Amino acid sequence: MARIGNRFGLSAMSTISTRGEPHFTVLRESFNAEVFIAFLDRLLGQFEGKIHLVVDGHSAHRAKKVREDREAARPDRAAFPACLRPASQSR
Repeated sequence: MARIGNRFGLSAMSTISTRGEPHFTVLRESFNAEVFIAFLDRLLGQFEGKIHLVVDGHSAHRAKKVREDREAARPDRAAFPACLRPASQSR
């Protein structure tokens, strides 16, 4: 069977606000800590209050670089999920 076109891959990240509004991004590049930080920065720019995240255990979500960025950028607005929460904020 002949193939038509080249294969390519896409990834997507999405959130939904408490008001039911979707926020998403589609990625051509691989998902890593830098991409996740950029997504979080966009989210923080769209909402006024603190944001709470529920994420899976992907290595980009647990990266030290992500924790450091959230603590340095806007510590009063970053609500870390359990897998991202610094030890000093564990409860």
